[in-house]
Amino acid sequence: MIDRVRGSVLAIAADSISVDIGPLALRVVVPPQVCAELRMGSQVEVFTSMVVREDSWTLYGFLGAEQCQ
Repeated sequence: MIDRVRGSVLAIAADSISVDIGPLALRVVVPPQVCAELRMGSQVEVFTSMVVREDSWTLYGFLGAEQCQ
């Protein structure tokens, strides 16, 4: 399980961000208001919840740990 992601923002889409965490970049689905607040190259820390399905692994991110519950 991935509990949180911290790094620099590489890309911003309408419903997700790409976060550079060193040798990897992770795509994290976030609420639209989070996308609106962030800028490319800025540092971000998101608390995450991973949903594993038969056809996908999706990482959802939130600015507060309490939103992951």
